[in-house]
Amino acid sequence: MESPITFKGYKINNIQYETRDSDIELTEDYKPEIEFGADDKFEKGTVQIISVLNTPERQITINVSGFFDINKNYTDDKDEILSFLGLNGSAILLPYVRAIVSMLTTLDSNQAIVLPTINVMDLLNKE
Repeated sequence: MESPITFKGYKINNIQYETRDSDIELTEDYKPEIEFGADDKFEKGTVQIISVLNTPERQITINVSGFFDINKNYTDDKDEILSFLGLNGSAILLPYVRAIVSMLTTLDSNQAIVLPTINVMDLLNKE
C-alpha cells in the first residue's frame, strides 16, 4: 500500500540555546507549535515544528522544517492530504526534534534533556 506522503528530509531553521541562573520562569508543559501546508499543486508539503523548553539551567528554542512529497494517487481530497501531512508529517518529524535537543544538551552537560513523546492527534485537535 502506498503512503499518502513520503518524507524527503528536514532542516534546522534555527536553534537558540542559553545557560543561565535558576531564577527564570519555567515552561509549564512541553507543547510544540506545529504548522503545515502544501504547495499550490499539492505535490510538496512542509511541516514546521517550533519547540521552546525552559529548565532552571537552560533555555532551548528550536525550529525545524520537514519536507514531504505528496502522493496524488492516494487521494485528490485536499483536506485529507493536509490532514495526513499535519498528523503523519508531525509524527515523523518530532523524533528528529527530540534527537537534536538530546544531542545538543548532552554536549553541554551530563544531564541530557529528553523531550517527552507527544500525542500529535491530541495536540492538533486542541489547536
